[in-house]
Amino acid sequence: MISQQSANAIRDEVRDFYSYGMKSSNKAYVDVPRAVDYVAYDDPFERKWQTWTTRMMAAKAANRNVNALVSRASAPDRPKNTSFYSWGKSIYNGGERSIFAAGNCVEMAAVAAALAIDRHHVPGHAVYLASITRPGDHVFCVVSPKAPTWPNVMAMAPDAPVASGAFVIDPWLNTACPGEDYKWAAFTKIGEWSRDGKRIAWSGVNGNALGWWEPTGSYFDCFMHSELIFVSATFDPSLTGAG
Repeated sequence: MISQQSANAIRDEVRDFYSYGMKSSNKAYVDVPRAVDYVAYDDPFERKWQTWTTRMMAAKAANRNVNALVSRASAPDRPKNTSFYSWGKSIYNGGERSIFAAGNCVEMAAVAAALAIDRHHVPGHAVYLASITRPGDHVFCVVSPKAPTWPNVMAMAPDAPVASGAFVIDPWLNTACPGEDYKWAAFTKIGEWSRDGKRIAWSGVNGNALGWWEPTGSYFDCFMHSELIFVSATFDPSLTGAG
């Protein structure tokens, strides 16, 4: 269906495509060390009073954060009644960036799906977009010979000696791996983000505490345990997630 080499190539091509434009509007760095004291709070009252000033950082991180603000205002919407495959193809446009595209998870997953089908000849019926539903908030691409049925990311582990044959391609998480390895890849990457001072834009467990959250706390718990929904990349779905 697809090899590790092809999965890696798709991930890398998507990330390269977005490396020349604005970055994700959903990841930012915190000021070091003082702002960590602010951003680490999970309390909604504290988050309400956070400002960008307390989350900004010098040099690379500051530039990254400014790009995040710009991309938040400029990210394109998927046209109504358009499949994620078609949308991803229009965004990529042969690498020409026909429309502005912020590198958020759902856009990256759509582009990955288009590349899997067009460049790596994966049958359209074998390409899915996976949505981690609320209170989780993320979307990634899955290539699988049959419709995936994992109830959540935590359950993405082999239930039998024979692997499922599914591959996850998640450029936002900089991950390409067999489905059974995804939860461990996510655990590793999110831990790295925390150590690097990255924070994730998220609305909290109850959906009413929008702010910049430490990724290994409540955000990670919801990432792992919220319900997964899988839809065909070539079918027009109603899919949530804004990672």
